[in-house]
Amino acid sequence: MSRSRFQLLKLATCFLFVSLLSIPRLTQSFGREILPMLHSTIMTCDSNSCDISEACVANNRTLFVIGSASVPIVERALLSVRLRRNGSVALNVRALDISILTTSRRRSKAFLIERYVDNNCGHILGDEVWPAFRMMQKYAPNSDRLGHESDLYVDRPSRPRCDDYFDALVKNGEVFDLNLKTEVESRIICYDHVYFGMSGFSYVDEDLAYLSSPVFSADAKAFRNKFYMKYPSKEKENPDKLVIMEKRSGDHLTNIDNINELKLAAARTFKELDVLIACLEDYSVGNQVELMSRTKMLISLPGSDVMNAIFMQDDSTLLVYCRFVNGVKENSNEIRLWFRYLVHLRVFEFCSEFPDVRLEDNRNVWINVTRLNDTKYEQRLIPHGR
Repeated sequence: MSRSRFQLLKLATCFLFVSLLSIPRLTQSFGREILPMLHSTIMTCDSNSCDISEACVANNRTLFVIGSASVPIVERALLSVRLRRNGSVALNVRALDISILTTSRRRSKAFLIERYVDNNCGHILGDEVWPAFRMMQKYAPNSDRLGHESDLYVDRPSRPRCDDYFDALVKNGEVFDLNLKTEVESRIICYDHVYFGMSGFSYVDEDLAYLSSPVFSADAKAFRNKFYMKYPSKEKENPDKLVIMEKRSGDHLTNIDNINELKLAAARTFKELDVLIACLEDYSVGNQVELMSRTKMLISLPGSDVMNAIFMQDDSTLLVYCRFVNGVKENSNEIRLWFRYLVHLRVFEFCSEFPDVRLEDNRNVWINVTRLNDTKYEQRLIPHGR
């Protein structure tokens, strides 16, 4: 082989080697991976969530990324950081011409919100809005600017009343519906960063180290304050109500059988409080927040209504009596997973069968109203982090 032909072959080999190094790396591992993509799109992921730079979103369930090689990477990431086991962001991922970035409306940040149980207000609050807040916290430069100039994309259900919770998370931004089908209604907005993935952020997924730390209570109060700012009320300063929760619908439709006796006993025991029976179905999200902010004591059976105690002020009292489901006594998951760790609330749970609760009519629960005295003189019957 001549010297010139050998040098030519050597140059070709080097060129091929350099070209192979420049091909974007496709990987299924997302442990703090930084995945380079074509042109200017970069995706950074960890086990919880992902950050895509230079991407666009259309509210007809389409996420646009720069370069066709980016599409399968993002599709895999959407599956890897799902909310719990059956949550998802149901999006079509497509390649976008880079010229669209200069012609489309542009904003700073977008957050893609995953759905879990979109027809249960308690689940929406704890399994969707709270983890959305945690994800936004993760990527916010500081707590004061959380949600500032940010848009949320939510798949709106047929019953969107409780989805108004999401509105409190954004400031100078919008909450868009991902469920629009027609091209006329759809719009493309491009973002410096698009975030998705709420794995491990749901109220049932929190780790004990986080829950047991002062950070959790501080985060819960910051979350509550976002709603106070969204729905301001001059009457929040001095909570003066005792609210007894009543349900009219739901998967586990159970009520306090002797609710009127409880109301009379509460009025005698807490003369300084205005006692009322309330059903949250009668309240908008803003009215729910206002009611809870004025509630000094909340009495409820386990279930989604308990989740609204997150909006109560410091040193307020949450009291839950156990219920029966299919004849079996059931404690409050809300207390077990969440509220027992909140140091700014007084939390009580009365569950002893016969002394405290008794099944009536195969559904409703008779409760021992004399236990109200214990909440008056005891600081807390549920130890922190029990």
